[in-house]
Amino acid sequence: MLIIIPKKVDIMALIIGTYDNFDAEVLQSETSVLVYFWAPWCRHCVAFSPTMDEVAAELDGRVNVVKIDVQAFPKLAKGFTSIPTVQIFRGGVSVFSASGTQPKQMILAVANV
Repeated sequence: MLIIIPKKVDIMALIIGTYDNFDAEVLQSETSVLVYFWAPWCRHCVAFSPTMDEVAAELDGRVNVVKIDVQAFPKLAKGFTSIPTVQIFRGGVSVFSASGTQPKQMILAVANV
C-alpha cells in the first residue's frame, strides 16, 4: 500500500474571504489577488484545496490568495455556477477565471503575470 503524505504548507498565506473583508482584500487590494471559490460539500473542491494551499504558500508576498466558501457567502459567488472556480483580480477587476480543478503550474503562471 502506498501512502502519500502531503507537503506541509504555510496556510497563514491564505486569507479567508467573507462579506466583511471582500472589498478590502480583493477589490481594493494594491496587489494582484487570486480568489478560490469552493464549498465544503464539493468533493472536487476538497480534493483541490491542498493544491490551493501550496499555491498560496508559493505566492505569499507577491499575490494575495483569498479562499471563499460559497455556501457561507453565496453573494460573493455571483456570476458563475461551477465550483471550484479560481479568479484573478487586478485593480479590483477580474482578469482571469477558470472553473474546475486546474494544474498548479498553470495557476502559478497565470497569477505571476
